[in-house]
Amino acid sequence: MNKNFQHLDFDDFLEALDFMPIGMSITDDQLRLRYCNAAFQKILDFPDQLITPATTMETLFRFNAERGDYGPGDVEELVQTRLKLSMKFEPHQFFRTRNDGSIIQIIGRVMHGKSGQLIGFVSLYEDVTKEKTYERELEKQHLELSQAYDNLKQTQLQLLQSEKMASVGHLAAGIAHEINTPIGFALSDENAVERYVNDLLALITHYEQLESHFPELLNKSIQEKKDQVDLMLIREDVPQLLNEIRQGLTRVKDIVCQLKVFAFDTPDANTQVNLRELLDRALEVAIHGFSPNLIVQKNYTEIPLLSCRASEISQMFLAILTNAGQAIAGEGTISLNIYMEGQTIHCDIADTGVGIKPEEIPHIFDPFFTTRPVGSGTGMGLAMAYSTIKRQGGSIEVSSTLGQGSCFSIRLPTI
Repeated sequence: MNKNFQHLDFDDFLEALDFMPIGMSITDDQLRLRYCNAAFQKILDFPDQLITPATTMETLFRFNAERGDYGPGDVEELVQTRLKLSMKFEPHQFFRTRNDGSIIQIIGRVMHGKSGQLIGFVSLYEDVTKEKTYERELEKQHLELSQAYDNLKQTQLQLLQSEKMASVGHLAAGIAHEINTPIGFALSDENAVERYVNDLLALITHYEQLESHFPELLNKSIQEKKDQVDLMLIREDVPQLLNEIRQGLTRVKDIVCQLKVFAFDTPDANTQVNLRELLDRALEVAIHGFSPNLIVQKNYTEIPLLSCRASEISQMFLAILTNAGQAIAGEGTISLNIYMEGQTIHCDIADTGVGIKPEEIPHIFDPFFTTRPVGSGTGMGLAMAYSTIKRQGGSIEVSSTLGQGSCFSIRLPTI
C-alpha cells in the first residue's frame, strides 16, 4: 500500500463509495447483504424498505423474479437456481437484461480472509444499456453496410455485363450486316452452280446415249478422256459437295440471323401471353433432344399475363431448356417452377446435370462462348436469352455445382 496517502477512516470510505456511479454490494458467506452503496439500489431499482440489515440475496432474488426480471417461469424455481449458483462462490461476469429492457453488467469476486477462509462476495453493478445499444446499432449498421456492399458488387457486375453485352451487340450488328450480303450472294450462286452442273451432267448423259453412232476411233478417244477425268467419281461426288456447300452456307446464314436477333429488337409487337404456355411449347420442341431417361417435373402457380414479344421469350426458354437437356447424358431431372413474388414473375429452370465450372459462369452469356465440342454449337443460345430478358426489363441468375446440376433463375416484371 502507498504510505503517502492520508489516513481515511472507514466512515469516510463508505461515504465516498456512495458517490460512485457503479453499484457495489458486499455479502457474507451466508449470502446476507452486509453493505451496498447508493448506486447499487438505484441501478437495480430496489425500494428503500427492501434494503435492511436483515436483507439476504434470496430476498433480492425473489423480488426480481416476482417483477419479471428473470423472465417467465416459476418464481421459486428461478430463485433457487440463482441461490445454488451463488452458493458455489465462484467469480463471475455476465450481462442481465431486465424486464424494462435495461442491461446491467454484473461482476462478482470472492473475498477471502488473511488465513484464506471464505468471507463472501464483493460485486459491482453497472448500467450498460447505452453502451450495448450503441454496440448493437453499430453491429446493425455494419451488417447493413456489408449487405449494401454486396448489393453494390452485384450491381457492378450486372452493369459490366450489360455494358459488355451492349458493346458486343453493336459488334454483332456490324458483323451481321457485313456477312449477310456476301452470304446471300454465295447461296444464290450455289443454287445457280447446282443447276448448271446438273445441266452439264444431263448433257454428258445425252452424249453418252449417242456414243454408239460415233466412229470407233472417236469413241476410244472419248473413253480415254472419261477415264482421265474419272467421270463416274465426278457424278457421285459433285452432288455431295454441293450439298455440303449448301449446308455450310446455310449454317453461316443461321448464325448471322442469330446475331441479328441478338443485336436488334425484333419487329414483332408485344402481346399478352401466359409464360406457362410459352414454356410448355418450348419444352415440346426441346424434349426431342433430351435423353430418353430424363424426367421433367413441373410446379406452376397462377400468374398474370405478361406483355412481351412471344417469339423472343419462346426462343429464350428454348435456349435454356436445350442447355439443360444437353447437361444430362443419362438419367436426370429438369425442374420447371413458375410463381409470383410481388409484381415479378419468377421462372426457375433447374437440371441435375454435370454443372458448370465456377470460372465459366461469368462467361456463359457471352456470344460464341460454349463448352461443347467444336461444330456442335454456336454459343449464341444463352447470349440471345440474356439479351431477351434484359430487353424485357428482367434479370437472370445462375447457380451451379459441379456434378450436381445448375439452376437458371429468371425474373420478369409485370409492370
